Amino acid sequence: MQSLSKENIRHLKEVVLPSQGVQNLISRDMDELLRIAAADKREELKIFCGEVVRFGNGCKDPQWHNLDRYFEKLGSELTAQKQLKEEAEMVMQQLMTFVQYTAELYHELHALDRFDQDYRRKLQEEDNSNATQRAVRAESGEKLRKPLHA
Repeated sequence: MQSLSKENIRHLKEVVLPSQGVQNLISRDMDELLRIAAADKREELKIFCGEVVRFGNGCKDPQWHNLDRYFEKLGSELTAQKQLKEEAEMVMQQLMTFVQYTAELYHELHALDRFDQDYRRKLQEEDNSNATQRAVRAESGEKLRKPLHA
């Protein structure tokens, strides 16, 4: 268990894994090296648990018998937690994608609203211009119809 101490883990990360021999023989990818070290540690713990189960089953006191069931239950709970975490991460990723799409839609709707307002303003200006032209024509038509010597 001493190999899991903070000091030993720091030594592993700062001295052992970056060493030239490890880098040349195994990998230069620090994440991969950490995964390999973690897998080795899990294997050691699995062997250790097997020994604890074996000694427990050999005890006279029955409370130490069948520790393998306890370890299996503990392992399945951790697996369930890992699955829940992965599922939560997947849902969060989907939600982040939906947030991005929603933001894009909001910006597009805002642009559409501006275009709609511009279009309506131009229609209004055109209607006003046409009304003014009709009024000018109507006035000029009245002037032409009025007798000049009235």
